[in-house]
Amino acid sequence: MELRLLSLEDIPAAMQLSTAAGWNQTPADWAALLEVSPDGCLGIECDGRLVATTTVVCYEQRLAWIGMVLTDAAYQRRGFARRLVSRAIDLAHEREIGCIKLDATDLGKPLYESLGFVDEQPVERWAREMPAFAANETPPITEPGGGYLVHRPGIRAHYLGPCFADNAAAAKGLFVHALQEIGAVRYFWDLLPANRDAVALAQELNFTPVRRLMRMVLGRKAAGDESRIYAIAGFEWG
Repeated sequence: MELRLLSLEDIPAAMQLSTAAGWNQTPADWAALLEVSPDGCLGIECDGRLVATTTVVCYEQRLAWIGMVLTDAAYQRRGFARRLVSRAIDLAHEREIGCIKLDATDLGKPLYESLGFVDEQPVERWAREMPAFAANETPPITEPGGGYLVHRPGIRAHYLGPCFADNAAAAKGLFVHALQEIGAVRYFWDLLPANRDAVALAQELNFTPVRRLMRMVLGRKAAGDESRIYAIAGFEWG
């Protein structure tokens, strides 16, 4: 058993892990993590193959974000996730980052609690399914102001986020613009339910909640105004 850094050559094996878990990441998502945080993409190799992963992305010295905590079903309950997450925490401490966060599933939450993480707030995934627009049926697109919305494809749904908007009206314009422009069959939108305007907008646009995680923090809490966050960047980015 070897704990090591991941490389681009590991992406197919990493995709097998995330796909088996039912997650939405694509090979491009794994490649982006490796590009942004080459020293924070960790894996455990056992029996000649990659069987567990964890990533940590550091946002300067303000925040370290842990994600992609995955273990092959045949290798669970061997302490692999604990060892990887512990190493990710060590990396953050080595860089003198005092705030470490992650979004925990119910399965992973006991591990994170044992490592000192405490609940901060829920985070919810909402989804929408709809017929794709034909090119000649796409409604007119206007360019709204007051924020931005980033989106990307996924293997299960097109992902909407992050979205930062000055107010609910600007956020609505951004999401309507995206839905009209993309024309996908299914969408995922991860939001903080504490932002009631985001919840109301998701309901108005016919999204429904499909998954709930708990955002957890280790160390000091990073202060910040989250009222303008209408969508997060994903469970692996924060």
